[in-house]
Amino acid sequence: MNLPSAGRTAGPPRILSGLLTALLAVLTLTGPAVSTANAEDKGLIKVYVVRSAAQNGGAADTLPEIAQRTLGSPARSQDIFTLNQGRAQTDGGALTSPDQTLDPGWILRLPDDASGPFVKLARDNSTSPDTSVGGIRIPIVLAVLGGVLLLLLTLLILLRRQAGRLARSFGRAAKTLGARIVAPGRRRRGRRLRRNLARRWHGDTTGPGAVRAALTEAAGAVPTASAGPVAADLASDGVRVLPAPDLPPPPPWQADGEHGWLRPRWTDHVPDPDETVCRPVRVGGSADRQTFVDLSYCDSVVALTGDPAMADEVLAALLAEITTYHPDLRVAMLGARPAGVPERVGQFRHSSELARLIGPEQSVFDAPVLPAAQRHRLSGVVAVSASVSRPERAEVARLCGARGNTWLALVVGDVPGAHWRCEVHRDGTMHLPWLDRTLIATA
Repeated sequence: MNLPSAGRTAGPPRILSGLLTALLAVLTLTGPAVSTANAEDKGLIKVYVVRSAAQNGGAADTLPEIAQRTLGSPARSQDIFTLNQGRAQTDGGALTSPDQTLDPGWILRLPDDASGPFVKLARDNSTSPDTSVGGIRIPIVLAVLGGVLLLLLTLLILLRRQAGRLARSFGRAAKTLGARIVAPGRRRRGRRLRRNLARRWHGDTTGPGAVRAALTEAAGAVPTASAGPVAADLASDGVRVLPAPDLPPPPPWQADGEHGWLRPRWTDHVPDPDETVCRPVRVGGSADRQTFVDLSYCDSVVALTGDPAMADEVLAALLAEITTYHPDLRVAMLGARPAGVPERVGQFRHSSELARLIGPEQSVFDAPVLPAAQRHRLSGVVAVSASVSRPERAEVARLCGARGNTWLALVVGDVPGAHWRCEVHRDGTMHLPWLDRTLIATA
C-alpha cells in the first residue's frame, strides 16, 4: 500500500507542520502494512497478494491456484474463500464467490498453516466484529478526532499568551466603556444630592456661628504650644471638634468615640470680636452632619486634586461660603471663572498681578519638616481654577507660602508646598486625608 508523500515548503508555520504530522499519523493507521517479517512476529497474519497475469506467465490468479501455492492443495480454496468473503479491498471490491475473477493487488487472508515463498505477513487492521457505522470505520474516525484534538491543543499552546492579552485588553476596554456609560448618570445623581443637602445646610443660619464659637472655645482650652482642632462636625444637637487635642477635655466638652471633643450645640451664641481669627468654612458632610474646616490652620496652600471639572465646582462652592460667612476677607480669582463664583470675587489674568496684591516675594518652602498646625490671621483668599497652567499654579503657591504671608491659596491641581490636600472625585465626593474621611462636597 502506497502512502502519499508530503512536499516540503520553505519554512512552513509550526501550526501547519503540526497538522501535517497529525494527518500523516492518521493515514499510517489505516493501511494493512504488508511485511515480510518472520512468522513468529507477534500480532501478524498470513496473507497473499494477488498477482497479475503478467506476473504469472499469462494466467490470472484463481483461488485453487493460490491454495496450491500456499496450502499444498487446490481443494483448500474453500478455506481461503471463507476467510475473505465480503472483506473490502483497497479498490472497493470484495470477494463474493469462489470462482470470482481476482483483481491484481487484492490482499487475501490465509489460514495459519499457509507457507511458501508467496506467503506474506501483515498486521490485521480489521476487527472480528464489524466496527463500522454507515460504512465509516470507527478506528479511523477516532484517529481523525485525535488528530483534530492534537491540532487544537497545539493552537492553544501557541496562542495562549496572545489570547490572554486579548482577553485582558477586552476586559479593560469593557470596564472603561461601562464607566463612561454610567458616569453621566452618576454625576447627575451626585450633583442632585449635593444641591439638596446644600439647601438644607444653608437653611441652618445659626450653624456657622455655633461652629465658630466651638472652635474658638476649644482652641482657647489648648496650650499655645499645642495644635488646636482644625475641623468641626455640626449635628442637630451638638458640635464635635477634630482632631481631639492630646489632653482631657474641659467641661462642657466630652471625649467621644471619633477622636474628638463633643459638646451641646449653642442656641443663643453671640459672636465675639476676637473670634475673627477663626475662619470655619463648610466643606461638605452627610445627611446627618455638616463638616467645617478652619482656614486659619491651613498653612497657606490647599490643593484640590482629583477630577478637575468637579474640583472647579467645589472651588466655586467654597468661594460662595467664604464670601457669605467671612465678608471681611479679600477674595481674588486667577483663571477661568467656574459657574457659581460670586460676582464680588476679583478677577486676575496672571500671577504677576497677584504678586502686587499679595505682597513682596520672600523665601519659601525652606523647612523640610512642617511644625504642628497653628492658627494665624488671614488677609485674603486667592482661588486658582483648573484652566491655569502648572507653572502659574506653582507661582501662586510660592507667593502665598512665603514666610509671613497672610493669604491662603485654594488651587485646583497639585502644587509644591501644599501640605493640605483634598481629593475630589467625579461623583461629587471629597476625601480629606488629615481627617481620614470621605464626605459629600459642598455645593
